[in-house]
Amino acid sequence: MELSSLFQVSDEHETAKKTRNFLKNDLEGLLRLANKDANFLRSPSFDGMPQSASGKNSNENQVIEYVSGDTTRRALAVLNDVNKALSLCRHTHQVILYDRYVAGYPDKQVSLKLQYGRTRYHELKIAALNEFAERLKVQSCGIDLIVLK
Repeated sequence: MELSSLFQVSDEHETAKKTRNFLKNDLEGLLRLANKDANFLRSPSFDGMPQSASGKNSNENQVIEYVSGDTTRRALAVLNDVNKALSLCRHTHQVILYDRYVAGYPDKQVSLKLQYGRTRYHELKIAALNEFAERLKVQSCGIDLIVLK
């Protein structure tokens, strides 16, 4: 078996467009369904320090879980997969994806932060969107944003 048979030939621009649509439109809806805000999608910090319990009322959380039920659990599962896929992307791609689609910064601000010109930033953004789509596809939710040629 040749390794080349494992790799699908995707349309990078169409995959980037479909992924951009998911991040701009569907992600916000998933956050609302899961009763989370955009900070939920921050890359986890592994500093080894113990964390204090949240100040939220556990009874309130139980009521929310009971009322919202399966929809909330499914949305939360997808968000966990999105978070994992984002955290597995290359660092530069993570910065582009988090800053542009989670934090909502304009492209110009993200490109200035990374110190890339407009053309190079655009190339990196397409690569970041494609990497995210590939990493999301193999998560447990199995969301496939890849458009084949």
